[in-house]
Amino acid sequence: MGQSFEPSGYKRIVSLVPSITQSLIDLGAGKYLVGITAFCPKPDGDNIMIVGGTKNPRMDRIVDLNPDLVLANKEENEKKFVEDLVGRFTTFVSYPRKITDNYNLIRDLVNLLGISRDDRVSKILLELKGLKEREQLNYKVFCPIWDDPYMSINRDTYINSVLRSLGFKNVTAEYDQRYPVVDLEKLDQVDIVILPSEPLEFKEHHEKFMRTFPALSSADYVYVDGRYLSWYGTLAVEAQERLRKTFKRYI
Repeated sequence: MGQSFEPSGYKRIVSLVPSITQSLIDLGAGKYLVGITAFCPKPDGDNIMIVGGTKNPRMDRIVDLNPDLVLANKEENEKKFVEDLVGRFTTFVSYPRKITDNYNLIRDLVNLLGISRDDRVSKILLELKGLKEREQLNYKVFCPIWDDPYMSINRDTYINSVLRSLGFKNVTAEYDQRYPVVDLEKLDQVDIVILPSEPLEFKEHHEKFMRTFPALSSADYVYVDGRYLSWYGTLAVEAQERLRKTFKRYI
């Protein structure tokens, strides 16, 4: 995940990844955050600068903060910006694509930051280690992430892995693009349409529109917190609990 690190006393951290920010808070390291994005959860403390969004952070603000560590992600942050970060600062670049990647990600952060493996942290690591995809996939699901045009996710995405962990078969898994544009008219029959709240908040008018297509007309429509599908890190444990409760009739 980027550069090679030795455990060190990083005390001024900028996080450009909302789910990683949440992970640091959960691990008890939120007090070391000096800069976050506008989409990040805010840890306790007033001396935290908003450095912009995940796609358009302000390098000048990051420079002013003089961080000893920047946390970035290959997918959420623009490639050129990450390359500039790596050239200027010690930068930890993550890229989890499967639910099973969560354990290694958090273990690496714990080791990197020298976080004590107390009972709480050990419990988080143990729970993350237990996350896995299912081999038997039952219900066929369609999970749009955008409209105009409608877009979804293929097999090489974190969201697809979360769907597999629930025993769901993603009907766009074999599309060539990671985030393909989908012709709703050409979809195979779908059992469940999962409508997340982010990156786009899907609402009833989206459901009404999708029900006009044959493959989606008789499906069950389930609205979910988008973080539970796409936020990796420590939130993956709570996400599994919430998603299993939401979809208990299917799994």
